[in-house]
Amino acid sequence: MRSWLTLRETQGKLDRSDVVQVQDRRSERRAERWAIRRGMRSLAKGRSAGCGLPGGREDGSVVLKVTDATGTSAEATTGANGRIAGFSGLWTCGMVWMCPECSVRIGAKRAEEVATVLAHHLAEGGDPLLITLTMRHHRQHSLAECLKALTVAWGKVTQGRAAQDDYALLGLRGWVRALEITHSV
Repeated sequence: MRSWLTLRETQGKLDRSDVVQVQDRRSERRAERWAIRRGMRSLAKGRSAGCGLPGGREDGSVVLKVTDATGTSAEATTGANGRIAGFSGLWTCGMVWMCPECSVRIGAKRAEEVATVLAHHLAEGGDPLLITLTMRHHRQHSLAECLKALTVAWGKVTQGRAAQDDYALLGLRGWVRALEITHSV
């Protein structure tokens, strides 16, 4: 099954200094995610079928929440100024790989957590390091085989006495891993 991201249309460059353009793009993307989620409901089962529907509160009510965006991470990431509105009291499925709305929400939360840890690391005099690793594979390899091999390989890199010695030698404090799976013809 493909991720909802493969259903998105590519859009042109955005001038992030223009708050109107930023807000328009944000609104377009939100509408797109909601439309995809509505379409997925007919195919979905379990908790993903009810994502975005009322029922998250005992009385079944939905509340419009308005928050001040000034000085928040929302202002930095979206270019928003003033206030941001959202709903509470809706079910969420929390399926980061399948749900267009939950993946954005979870991704933003994870990015915030990484930024907090990185800021602390920098304040302590640490240096961040970014590496990109690409797994070589062929058309005959299934995704399941590749993921299993990746899990074993990453475990060998990060666990055991040799990894601990490398951590001590290089002054490594930890790592954050992000996995990106691409699909082509």
